[in-house]
Amino acid sequence: LLPMLECPPNSIFIENVPGFLESNCRAKLLEVLSTLNYETFETTLSPRDGFSLGIPNTRLRYFCLATKRGSDGPVLFAGKEPSAVAFAKGEAPEIASSIRPLADFLLKPEDLDETTEALCTGPLALTAEQMMKYHYVKFDVATPLAKETSTVTKGYGKQLGKSGPLIDVKAWRDFFFENADHTSSDWISEQSTYAWQEQERFRCLDASRDEMRFFAPRELLRLHGFDEKFDFPPQITPRQTFALVGNSITVPLCAKLLDLLLVDEKLVQVSGQ
Repeated sequence: LLPMLECPPNSIFIENVPGFLESNCRAKLLEVLSTLNYETFETTLSPRDGFSLGIPNTRLRYFCLATKRGSDGPVLFAGKEPSAVAFAKGEAPEIASSIRPLADFLLKPEDLDETTEALCTGPLALTAEQMMKYHYVKFDVATPLAKETSTVTKGYGKQLGKSGPLIDVKAWRDFFFENADHTSSDWISEQSTYAWQEQERFRCLDASRDEMRFFAPRELLRLHGFDEKFDFPPQITPRQTFALVGNSITVPLCAKLLDLLLVDEKLVQVSGQ
């Protein structure tokens, strides 16, 4: 398609799954971009380790930034902050302290109206039958103090154990509802007070002991960096929201990369913005 355009775009931004790196489609893409005189940059990043976003999720994705070469040579990243370029290249050191606890993204007491409460105890709850059926599967079990969770895919809620993490409901309620006076400052200092922190992150479930649920749509949107004002129409089911979020992007990570691709730093400095 690109070779057929009379006025091809000056810049191109591509996001895909990590496996795209090894595909024939990617090889063809780079060949066409090179033929059309585009300068390209490729990277794989997750919101947990890219640009110190502090998001505790390892949604690794492939990104390609392409821009038309200037008459004076390469222009990609020209005049950009070296630290931002280093993050884009995956060369900046990971700052563990910058990663926020999952509690920042989970539903809190003030988020729970009657509808959301019913959702958490109903469609989002893992049943005893499901736990017994998949008793041999090691699930990624997330707690409020977790600083890493696995990728949520479009099959979340359907492909158990393969499409994303579960929330330990007892830990969630213990943290937010039994200890409602929590502040950010005591999340770290009081870690040893929680018995559920002694359990392994990846583990098989026991229907007689465990209480698990899927992440609520609002929690998934927060983990993907969507604004609190963004919401799905009421007629969209939880399963449909899982598919939509699983196929979406991590907003702040893409925004940082688009800044590198599109924003003219000289104009920003002149305008003072």
